[in-house]
Amino acid sequence: MKKFFIKAVMLMVMPLMAASFVACDDDDNNVAPQPQPQPEQPDQPDQPQIELSFVLEVSNVTANGADLKVTPSDLELTYVADVLPKAMFDKAGDDKVLEMLGQNVKPEDVKTGVQSFNPAALNPETEYVFFAAGFAEGKATTKLTKEAFTTLKEEVKFESELMGLYTPRFINYQLEGATEPMDYYLIIDTDWKEGVDPNTLLVGGFLPMPSVVGIMQGTVSGLVGGGLVEMELTDTGKIAAKAHELDIPADADMSTIMGMLLQPVWKPETVVFPSEATQAIYDALGYYTENGKLYLTVQKSFLTAMGQSMEQPMDIVALIENINTQFNLGFASTETYFGIPLKYTLEGNELTIMVDKSMMDPIMPLLQPIFAQIPPIMGMINVDEMIEMLFNNTTDIRIKLLLEKK
Repeated sequence: MKKFFIKAVMLMVMPLMAASFVACDDDDNNVAPQPQPQPEQPDQPDQPQIELSFVLEVSNVTANGADLKVTPSDLELTYVADVLPKAMFDKAGDDKVLEMLGQNVKPEDVKTGVQSFNPAALNPETEYVFFAAGFAEGKATTKLTKEAFTTLKEEVKFESELMGLYTPRFINYQLEGATEPMDYYLIIDTDWKEGVDPNTLLVGGFLPMPSVVGIMQGTVSGLVGGGLVEMELTDTGKIAAKAHELDIPADADMSTIMGMLLQPVWKPETVVFPSEATQAIYDALGYYTENGKLYLTVQKSFLTAMGQSMEQPMDIVALIENINTQFNLGFASTETYFGIPLKYTLEGNELTIMVDKSMMDPIMPLLQPIFAQIPPIMGMINVDEMIEMLFNNTTDIRIKLLLEKK
């Protein structure tokens, strides 16, 4: 019934809309309306002749459907029930809807007793009117009983091969120049430029570059292995984690903190992300996979709020958009989020998340001023000079985070 009924209501509504446009046009031209022959009016529905009321129930509303139930006060009397978009229903009005019932109801549409049904293919985020009226001998016998409802927003099902729970994974091996093998949860691979002997690249005038890379790898690896307990890439595109916190004294300065990174001390308790204190950050972050890349996302609304809360408010979103374009960072940018691309491989249960030199090169001009503010490591190694020497003498750098799917 619904297809024919909606068509009929549309045919009825369209002339009303056209008439309103014509009326507006006449007013604009200051032409007095001319008497028009009145079309023959169809018979109006009779006033209600029987006493019949309805209880309409709407439940389990989704983006595209709902469970509807009609309970008439008299289980023997006949009636019809249907659903229309509220905008269409309001345009037509109750009287016209009743009128159209007599012209479009088929015998199989007439019901008795309690009836339940599920309208097919409703539109998401749309107001509808569920209605019923007594019906007999080709015409309505009661006024309309109505119940409005709104369908939900359509949720796109999130899918990614990376969904799951992960723990740190390590590779045990001995670095060049090291005295013994170690467990490494993060790997830094370097491809040196042709003709470059990395052992002649002395950081701080005394420490060969391969040793420096080994120190960086061991430091960050220790932070991952000792700090991260587990990480979950959820089936809703969010990132959750459990970890240990560094036991850093409240009065520690930057030099002390840098030293503690080389020999970290961990608090025994496990902290959970998200917590009540970090819920806003959790809501702002996410992930998805596309075309072989893992994108870490941050909501633009979060960045906007953060910028507005600063002592000197700034438009962080516009700043990132400009930097993304100027330096060709390759960030994904939609109306709602930025996406930072990472490379990954998943072999069995072994996940490797990686960034390489091609991905880091565009952002290095932005990071160099930050590196310059870091105090020298062990009082002798300038971080900005070390990074510059590494990037100037390599064709590729691959930083790999090792995880295992549980």
